Amino acid sequence: MENKHFYMVYLEGQNTPTFKHFSKEKAEKEAMRLTDQTGCTAYVLLAITKIRSAKYHIEDLVDQEEEGLPF
Repeated sequence: MENKHFYMVYLEGQNTPTFKHFSKEKAEKEAMRLTDQTGCTAYVLLAITKIRSAKYHIEDLVDQEEEGLPF
């Protein structure tokens, strides 16, 4: 699989997210669906760095300027 950033939806106070969304729009749509279903606040999380073992291979998954990140 291509190294590409992805989004996950976290419901406040609920279990750890497990599904990867490869577009922000799909993640937001799922967040809205889950908020309607549960009444919980939903957060769309963006994966920005990938770290693998082999005494650490680190890859940036997003261009931080492109995503408007302040760091």
